[in-house]
Amino acid sequence: MSRFEAKLSELDYEIVQRTRTLILSSDDRLEERTAYSIPFFYLNKKRLFYINSDQKKKHLVLGFCQGAQLDPDEDILNGKSTSVRHYNLKNLESLANPDLRAMIMEAIHLMER
Repeated sequence: MSRFEAKLSELDYEIVQRTRTLILSSDDRLEERTAYSIPFFYLNKKRLFYINSDQKKKHLVLGFCQGAQLDPDEDILNGKSTSVRHYNLKNLESLANPDLRAMIMEAIHLMER
């Protein structure tokens, strides 16, 4: 268990585990590494996703490192930086959103270009 995970509540720990499974099951080439004390997910040695906690809003986020290049059907990604967008992981139900899986797959395909 990482330092990041050790600080989480039981619910947030479960959300991280399920998010990790969702991401890694999306493509066999994805690999997880810890950077800046949080889990990052790489494809072809390029950062694609990360999981972190939003201390101000008290929930977890799934970061899309090239999220600004994605074209979500709905306004499910948040953020205003030039590249990163994030998806709020407020509860286990937030992982059931089919648009989340679509955004993960789109991010993977975008990185392959």
